[in-house]
Order: sequence, then structure tokens, then C-alpha cells
Amino acid sequence: MMIRALNLQSTIIPNSLAGKFFQFPLVRMIMAILLLSAFLFAVDSLVNYLISGVEGPAATIFKYGKSILIIITCYYAYRLYVFHFEKRPVYELSFSASLTETVAGIVVGASMIALVVVILIVPGYYKIIEFNSINLLAKGFFIFSEGAFFEEVLFRLIIFKLVEEFLGSWLSIIVSAFLFGLAHIFNINATLWSAIAISVEAGVLLAVAFMLTRRIWLVLGIHFGWNFAQASVFGIPTSGIDFNGLISPEITGPTWLTGGSFGVEASVITLILGILTAMILLRMTVRDGQIVNPAWKRGRKAEIIY
Repeated sequence: MMIRALNLQSTIIPNSLAGKFFQFPLVRMIMAILLLSAFLFAVDSLVNYLISGVEGPAATIFKYGKSILIIITCYYAYRLYVFHFEKRPVYELSFSASLTETVAGIVVGASMIALVVVILIVPGYYKIIEFNSINLLAKGFFIFSEGAFFEEVLFRLIIFKLVEEFLGSWLSIIVSAFLFGLAHIFNINATLWSAIAISVEAGVLLAVAFMLTRRIWLVLGIHFGWNFAQASVFGIPTSGIDFNGLISPEITGPTWLTGGSFGVEASVITLILGILTAMILLRMTVRDGQIVNPAWKRGRKAEIIY
């Protein structure tokens, strides 16, 4: 089943002024963010209270369980928003082709980071010092699964989708990419350049990947594979945050190539790869007719293509 962008728009046609206000895409975006935040705050607070004082191996298991619970909360909070405020099937979370698209996304995201590392190995800027416990992969799996799912629900399913519904695809790519970069500018070791780089190489890439399928799974896989490969496999700082990975590397060389203390997301190499990958996906998106015009240039009728 091919999902069109118009299939993801609200089916509610309001008659009153108040109804029109609450159905305005940007108002729905605020309501969706508030609903998601409320559920996550409640779950996070409850779990932290229940596991406070737990130590040792049990604490690790509970942390992994918390990550799974956060993902489930994001999933159902978003479905609840769609059910009450848009009254339509939640196509973007349908499990159709979910495994294929997720795996494909992981391959794309991890391969991009692996290629960056290979390029840095050639001049000796990335050197393997030692290998660490394989248990670090499990830790990274849960951390980055939780982070990727939350961020994709927030930035693609809510912000990008609802801005696109009003302003169209092109402006929504710009707005969502800007906000994605802005969200990372407050990270440790972040700079204006690193925020711009993430906006372009990740914000634009992930927006276009979502446009291509109109489901969360491909973009989720790219996001997870990208972060997991950086931190859990290659031991590279991710968005400025240090992680212990399977590999402990020594990274030297010019900051514009290595990304410095922020990690390779601030590297020109990663920026170029992100732009090239986004261009390939964008060409496929345009070919499939997945570009949305602004609201004032189109009708509201949606079409489902099987």
C-alpha cells in the first residue's frame, strides 16, 4: 500500500469558528506536542519513582525496560492524538513493510557513518586503540531506539507533517530541519556550525526519508542506525555526547574533517554524504508524487493508492 501525504491529514471538517481554530494544523501541532509531553512526563516520573534505589544488574534491566515503555508510550500517545483530533487511520504507524523499511533505514544510516570512518582511517585520523565489552552494544541499542523513536514521532510525525499540511513540503523541510538543528545546539560541545550541519545532513535527510514512504519505519531506521553506529560501534561522540562503544578510537586531524569534540556529525564529510543521500531520496520522492503544495493551493480530498 502506497501512502500519500493527503492520507495523513485530518478528516474532520469543522463548521464552527472554534472547530476551525482547533483544526488549524499549527494548533493541532501544539496539542499533539502537549499530549505527547504529558504522557511521557507521567510515565518517566512513575518509572523513576518505582526504580529509585534499585542497584546492580536489576537497575540495568529496569533501565532497558524503561526505554521500551517510553517507546510504547510515544506510540500510543500519538495514536490517541490522531484518533481524537484527526479521526483517521494511523497509516504512518502501520506495520505494513515495517521490518523491511526499518532494516533498510538501519543499513543506510550505519553505512553512512561507516563510510565516514573509512575515509578518516585512510589518512590516519581514526585509529583503533582497543575493543571493549560487547555488552555496550545492548546498552546502545536501548538508548538509541528510545531516542530515535521519540525524536521521529516529534519531529517527523508531528512537526514536519503538520507544518507540511499548512505550508507545503518545501517550507516544512526547512522549518523542521531548522528546529531539529536548534534542538541540538544546546548539547555539550555544540557550536553554531554543528547545529547547521545537523540541520542539513540529518534534518533534511530524515524529512525527505519520511516523505518517501509516509511511514515512520524508514526514517526511524536511518536515525537509529546513524546513532548506533557512531556511538555504540565506533565510539564516536554523538551530537557532542561521549559514549563508550565497542571500539575505543583515537581521533585526530582537522576539526572540519573529524567534527572535533562534537563528533563526525560536524564533519564536512558527513555533511556531503547527508546532502547526497537526501538528493537521491528526494528524487525518488518527487518521482512518486509525494510533494505537497501549501494548503491554499490544493483541495482537501485525499486519495489512497494501493
